[in-house]
Amino acid sequence: MQYNKTLLMGRLTRDPEKRDTGKSSVTNFVLAVNRDYKSDDGEVKTDFVPIDIWGKSGENALRLLKKGSAVLIDGSLRIDSVKKNDEYTNFIKVVADKFQLLDKKEDRKTAVFERTSS
Repeated sequence: MQYNKTLLMGRLTRDPEKRDTGKSSVTNFVLAVNRDYKSDDGEVKTDFVPIDIWGKSGENALRLLKKGSAVLIDGSLRIDSVKKNDEYTNFIKVVADKFQLLDKKEDRKTAVFERTSS
């Protein structure tokens, strides 16, 4: 049995960007996620995680999210490899199945958006 599930909560470091792939579109951004401990010097370390959201959910993310938005990401971990000069470099990203806006808005209820096949 295998299981690949990732939950992240953080803030966007930039506005989402959309890219068309021919069959579908993908929206991507980077999520800043603080670690749950401090270093020896008292600093909170932050990880910067690339996020991809495909299809209709990606379009919703493009429309609703912006730099600084607080969001919960529910997805799976992907590791891609690129070969250059006979050396491989690994890139880690998360492909989101769902996202939930966490920003407090008086006029907007919290919304959950799920990836649909397209």
